[in-house]
Amino acid sequence: MNLRDAVLAILGGLSLTLSMAPFNLWPLALVAAAILFHLLNNKKPLDAFYRALLFSFSLFISGASWVFVSIHEFGYMPIPLACLLTFIFCLSLALINAASWFTFSFFCNIHTSHSSSRSQSILMFAATGVFTEWLRTWLFSGFPWLFAGYSQTEWVLGSWAPLIGVYGISFIIYASGAGVYVLGRSLQPNSKTDRSLTIKAVLSATLLCWLLAPLIDTIEWSQKTGAARSVSLIQANISQHEKWQPEQLASSLQLYADMSRDEWESNELVIWPEAAIANDYTSSKSFINRMGEMASTSNSALLTGVPYRFYDTKDKRWRVHNSVAGTGHAEGLYHKRQLVPFGEFIPFENIVGRLMKVFNLPMTSMQPGPTHQAAIKIHDWQARPLICYEIVYPALTAKTAQLSDVLITVSNDAWFGASFGPVQHLQMAQMRARENGRYVLRSTGSGISAVINTKGVITARTAQFERETLRGSFYLYQGLTPWGHSGYWLIPTLNIGIIIALYSYGYSRKM
Repeated sequence: MNLRDAVLAILGGLSLTLSMAPFNLWPLALVAAAILFHLLNNKKPLDAFYRALLFSFSLFISGASWVFVSIHEFGYMPIPLACLLTFIFCLSLALINAASWFTFSFFCNIHTSHSSSRSQSILMFAATGVFTEWLRTWLFSGFPWLFAGYSQTEWVLGSWAPLIGVYGISFIIYASGAGVYVLGRSLQPNSKTDRSLTIKAVLSATLLCWLLAPLIDTIEWSQKTGAARSVSLIQANISQHEKWQPEQLASSLQLYADMSRDEWESNELVIWPEAAIANDYTSSKSFINRMGEMASTSNSALLTGVPYRFYDTKDKRWRVHNSVAGTGHAEGLYHKRQLVPFGEFIPFENIVGRLMKVFNLPMTSMQPGPTHQAAIKIHDWQARPLICYEIVYPALTAKTAQLSDVLITVSNDAWFGASFGPVQHLQMAQMRARENGRYVLRSTGSGISAVINTKGVITARTAQFERETLRGSFYLYQGLTPWGHSGYWLIPTLNIGIIIALYSYGYSRKM
């Protein structure tokens, strides 16, 4: 790999980061896709691997640098060790991406003699890009961050979210970037670039996706039910360094109670963030009941994050769930299912052993909740909450929307510190609102709390690191979008089908 390609790879990865929150320079996503296609198309597999690795590492080290903040500031790691762990983390993610793009180069090599090779390379490029994102959603518990489709959350292609989700939007982004590159090459004098009917059809179909987006945006995929509802999101902004200290518990609970005192009468729902009650659910039951009585008196409901300690009869030891409890005119308990690696559990704990005890965070011994859990009943409607990291999983959120009239997510984004993390997290919540045709109520400990409508538009929000009560209104929705009904599994399946079909066709033509 020469210096020019190395610089292009770095700039491509940075461009993809800049296309998403907090920068939102969405055209750069097309630039990044075009650069990546240029770097990988018709390259030897090993050369493609190194180019993809550098591109992906540039993406993650620039876009997921908040991992350093979590490890250093709240994991109390020395700066050199925190830098090393952040480097390893980003490199591991880059290797996953590079391995996928490595296979793309094989496909290009078997199509070099075919007249339709360029159009098929564009389709394979887009399908491989989506495959890398889908793979990162579940591999090693998943890190579904920095998908190309998120660049369109508030822009043109975001209208496709209820139909094809963030994966489908990523497919259009990758295909568009590659198409722009191919089109640019074809316009050069004496160009030998494929100008067949097939390539024209692929480019036309890609352009059509952009042109149809405004029309699709006019379609209401889910149905509003009833009048506007009122909600109050309590953002206490308690320091993460103090939150889990036992001597701070009483003052923290009093603060939440004081901030909620004037909210019961004017709002039918009050939401406290993830682990707002920094004490075991059973030990805090009397306080929760007292808050429930105050809420019930004013015909209101409270949802609050709280750890739930239980005895695991199988392992014969005490374990903890990260949970949300309902009280007042809310009834139910939800336990978080998708835990954060190293933040809430230690991957391969039995293998890594004592070495991983350096991650001395308050919640590293969490236990995932059951796969199937009932929704929490709130007045005459229901919602199954999503806790922090869970909102970034497209399929998990789609399944949750099937049981929810509104999407409710509680988070403790203080772990991200003053980094890109909270804004990126908020952008992903916006995409989930668009995908599922549901309002999203997002309550966080230190910001950014927000009310998001079904078009992904933030109708009310707080600032970061401010003690604030956010009052907003929302609507309940019924009915599922195509994505929420089956798209969350159908789109990745079809994408894999495209990859298999193109490989099969390529090998059959070569023989």
